[in-house]
Amino acid sequence: MQQIDAMEFQKHPAGFLNQVREGATIQILSQGRVFARLVPENREAELARARLSALRGSVIVGNILDPIIDVEWSADEDHL
Repeated sequence: MQQIDAMEFQKHPAGFLNQVREGATIQILSQGRVFARLVPENREAELARARLSALRGSVIVGNILDPIIDVEWSADEDHL
């Protein structure tokens, strides 16, 4: 987390706001004490859609039971 003096923020507010837009969190100090915090907007829904879009095409959709219908179930056998 970046900490900057209030005077520095006043000199270059656009640059610091761009950093926040890109995901940075910035604390603003006055006389060595934090009095404000700039944090990016919570975009969970947008990020979730992006993750789902990244999965598109890599997931196989189908009936998972068909390949085992004619196979005899042997889960209760003791394989020691």
